[in-house]
Amino acid sequence: MKNSFFINPTEPIVLVHGIGRFDLFLTPFFKVLNRFAENYSILFDKFSYFKGIGSYLTIKRVKVFSVNVPFADDIEERAKSLKKQILRILKNSESNNVHIIAHSMGGLDSRYMIANLDMADKVASLNTIGTPHNGTCFADWALKHKGEEVLNTILKLIRFDGFLNLTREFCESFNYYTESLEAENSVVYRVYESHQEKSSIFFPLQFSWEIIENKEGDNDGLVSVTSQLWKKELVSSNGIIKNIHQHSFPISADHINQIGWWDINELSKSKLLNIGVLKERYLYEKSIKKSYYDIAKKAIFNDF
Repeated sequence: MKNSFFINPTEPIVLVHGIGRFDLFLTPFFKVLNRFAENYSILFDKFSYFKGIGSYLTIKRVKVFSVNVPFADDIEERAKSLKKQILRILKNSESNNVHIIAHSMGGLDSRYMIANLDMADKVASLNTIGTPHNGTCFADWALKHKGEEVLNTILKLIRFDGFLNLTREFCESFNYYTESLEAENSVVYRVYESHQEKSSIFFPLQFSWEIIENKEGDNDGLVSVTSQLWKKELVSSNGIIKNIHQHSFPISADHINQIGWWDINELSKSKLLNIGVLKERYLYEKSIKKSYYDIAKKAIFNDF
């Protein structure tokens, strides 16, 4: 019964991206390419933030949607945008709620939306991957080393307020004020952590990996394992206790691998034409897609 139900689930999966969605820069190119392609959505999905994951889930007959919140605005603005898009999805859906699979800051945006924007009854579960629930010391480091001055300069061109919401101080305050609300609502919270050794981390993230390793231990290049795991339980002011279901991501992955992109360090070794490496990339990216399928099943069937 479960398998037949899952072929045509009534509760949609919504993929929520993190801060600085890099695939937006490719959109103009694919709009032109779309004139010559029969299936633009699948073609673009191969280069999207969640690389190939949406189309893979669709092939598996999962009802899946992907949202697009402001590039790097603060958590409140991103959450407001997320709410509008989820309500739009539900308006055209047979379901009264959705399951969210969120990456990185997308998990914080989703939590803010659920707790502060009256959306708890619209979300059946929130499943986060690589989310800095307790912040990241790399954001602290950046601000301490004149990072704030750099951000203020960039803000004149484009809003980057969201980066300020990734500090440990901000997340500590955020967690304090939302804990009671999150403990009392009906949303199921699942968190997934992953990490790698420095040599396997996407090379632009190896510097931040070292900073986090020295202060917080194992990490994925941007977020420590302890922050990804949040905490074991939430306790409300009325004494209600809710477990946060903690899991390890099915395969070893850094912050970029977590959204379907193969270890780019391998690409830098000039082996793109090596059939063995191409096969390795294909199998790794397929395993990421399968991991999302497993996470989606766990959410829909309420498998803790």
